[in-house]
Amino acid sequence: MADTQHHDDNKSTAAPTSEIGPRRLVSKYTDGGHEIDEPNGNTLFLFLAILAGVVVLSALGIYQLFSAEAEKQMAQANARPAVQLIDSRTADEQLLAKYGKLSIDGQELYRMPIVEARSRVLNNGNWLKAFPAPKDWKHPDD
Repeated sequence: MADTQHHDDNKSTAAPTSEIGPRRLVSKYTDGGHEIDEPNGNTLFLFLAILAGVVVLSALGIYQLFSAEAEKQMAQANARPAVQLIDSRTADEQLLAKYGKLSIDGQELYRMPIVEARSRVLNNGNWLKAFPAPKDWKHPDD
């Protein structure tokens, strides 16, 4: 399969013959051998641009979907009453409206209705005064 003509370079336009036949032109840059056609850049960039657009549109769609779902859940949560909060407030109001006895850290304390406690404190101004200083206490400014 030797060429019938001697080629000094690859720029020869003579078509060498072989047992298979004449070499076929592979591209406009060479008369045979390996293919050195460059890929079509415009098609590649168009494909990448379309792919990037699909990714961006998908991300925006997912964001909108989650935003709409979050808004829907917030609306549902705001539409129904907070049962635990209502029950807690009702229990607190009932507790503050009665006399009672508490035991905190082994110390017995008494409670009275908040309305009565408020009126006692506001009617007796002496209860709002500061207690006298302890015996032998020296003020830091003295």
